[in-house]
Amino acid sequence: MSSQKNKSTKKPIPKEVTELEAFLHAYEKLCTNTKTQVNPWIKDNAKLYIDRCEILTKIILDFSNVKSSPPVLFTVIIAALRQTRYKYIKHIYVWNYPMSYENIVVLANYMENPSYNTHTLHLMDCMLTPFYIERLSREIPSNKCLSEICLDYNDIGDLGCEYLAQSLQKNVAIKCLRLNFCGLSSKSGKFLHEIIVNSTISDLYVGGNDLQCSGILEMLQSCADQAVLETKQGETAESTKEDKKKTNNKKDKGKKSRKRNKSPLEPIIRVGPWIEKLDITDNGVDIHSLEGTAATLNCVRMITTLIMNSVCLKELDLTGNEIGNLASLMLLQAMEARITKSFPPMKLKSTAIIQMPGIYEPLVKISSGKGPKKKRKKIKKKK
Repeated sequence: MSSQKNKSTKKPIPKEVTELEAFLHAYEKLCTNTKTQVNPWIKDNAKLYIDRCEILTKIILDFSNVKSSPPVLFTVIIAALRQTRYKYIKHIYVWNYPMSYENIVVLANYMENPSYNTHTLHLMDCMLTPFYIERLSREIPSNKCLSEICLDYNDIGDLGCEYLAQSLQKNVAIKCLRLNFCGLSSKSGKFLHEIIVNSTISDLYVGGNDLQCSGILEMLQSCADQAVLETKQGETAESTKEDKKKTNNKKDKGKKSRKRNKSPLEPIIRVGPWIEKLDITDNGVDIHSLEGTAATLNCVRMITTLIMNSVCLKELDLTGNEIGNLASLMLLQAMEARITKSFPPMKLKSTAIIQMPGIYEPLVKISSGKGPKKKRKKIKKKK
């Protein structure tokens, strides 16, 4: 009787876990057939998730911690996924792996299949070229699941940025794009402007490039203009509401107040270019650069208009750019103006090289991204 009870109390193995076992078995078999190494992260984590009866939803391929011989082939992993039809991988992270054109084609074909819903794609330091980006970007317009792309430490240059701008025009799902240390010059400001205006990207990371003041001006001009327009529209809307309230109060004088059903608020629809998180660290916005102090001040002036008028801006990183004392003072004044308008708190990082007293410490305090502390009500103790 006890053995029958134990058999009945055993939980059935989920279908996803059996598919994970099939994927791991197929991957190890393909590795022995091709005389290649099994990726240790996949092997260890697949076994761990099988023991926990959980679904494996991500793959991390960090080839800096893998032995060079025998090699770990990226194509074998994708082949095992397609062979077993394991469709639960949503996040793919590939780091420090020399991707070939064959690898890019295999990855693009895998992402093209609608049954494999890839949400996150990181190809960091994979020796990608503009030619590879052109092939990968063909699958971006039709992909409705991909929400984040990271191409850090790949020398894709201005041409690769142009290919991305063309492909992102028709995509309505990607919200985060990381292009740190990708060899972008001031020419890419035009393409990044097209990405911001014509796509749904709200988080943009372009640190470690050489956009300079001219490239950043071209990239963010439409964002600043749209932010100013939205603040003006908001001010006019508030003034019309106040006028309506005054007229309604005059009409309702002498009449008995009646309870009215409040109409539901309409959802706010954002129109035009807008951005939430922006990283432009170490991009040559420097008073000692060839463009000079005037160009730096013009660039920072446009950034301050974005700070003062953009409600949706949450994070801005300017570290590594020696903007000088006057530009730092402009940032401080912009942050103070943002607080007076009672905008949401914003996190700002700037250069630490500020020689003028009374700027650095207030700027650090006001740029933490934390709102004002609410005062706790004192509870009176009963005597």
